Amino acid sequence: MSNTPFSSTHTLFQRRSLMPHSCSDRIRARYDALAPAERRVADFVLRAPDAVLSLTAREMGSQAETSEATVIRFCQSLGYKGLPEFRTDLMRDIFAAKRKDYQGVNPSDNASELIRKVAYRSIEALQQTLTTVDPEELQRAVVAIRQARATYFFGSGGSAHMAQQMVLKFLRMGQRAVTYTDYFSQIIGASMLGPEDVAVGLSYTGATRDTVEVVTAAKEAGATVIAVTNFPRSPLTEVADIALITGAPPGILGGEAGPARIAQLMVLDAIATALAINWPQAPTDGLTDE
Repeated sequence: MSNTPFSSTHTLFQRRSLMPHSCSDRIRARYDALAPAERRVADFVLRAPDAVLSLTAREMGSQAETSEATVIRFCQSLGYKGLPEFRTDLMRDIFAAKRKDYQGVNPSDNASELIRKVAYRSIEALQQTLTTVDPEELQRAVVAIRQARATYFFGSGGSAHMAQQMVLKFLRMGQRAVTYTDYFSQIIGASMLGPEDVAVGLSYTGATRDTVEVVTAAKEAGATVIAVTNFPRSPLTEVADIALITGAPPGILGGEAGPARIAQLMVLDAIATALAINWPQAPTDGLTDE
């Protein structure tokens, strides 16, 4: 497996370490050194950061009265590879600025405040998961599942529903997948796995006893174990061969809260998408939502 996608990361971090951490701070720190056309891009970003998140480089150039190429050079002048990386950092800035708006819901909130805070918690879960999931671990998970005889999904509570959803998605792609709805079926099924199988354990805390026991049985039977959890140091990750860490923020509903499930789904959907793209035998016409 080539290390090219990852070997350039260290160089990028070295280059970016000399820059201020905040995206907007970088713009201000480098403003005087930018070319006049790049300053127009900087002015537009500082004036309308939210709009930048949904614009292409060409559209940004038009708004700043300059070219698409100038937008790319502007991003690179700030130490980014290009617009996508710049936009990700800008999103973090915007999110941090609005953090006070969704620190927590309370009984005095009106309906608009309540739904906005809930929405921002979900946005935070997605944004943080982008930083907590190790790309190399994700790639290992995709390869392991693609090469497996079958993939078994194990979870309890809300994670059990997620397991059922993923089995349906996999089956529609032509990928063999199995799940069980009760602990006794799970533990028996896990003990019958072999080296050709993959067991995916789903648990927000990584400490759900039933799930940990089931994937431990799968591991002892020789299966490759993939953990999807919010906590990198947990009983589940200790058992796992591959750990995919989500970044859902804590909330009053804990692992049953929407952000926890959204972050979990994001990681699992990334795996399913990778399989659909890289495995030619998998039909894609059955992936449309009903």
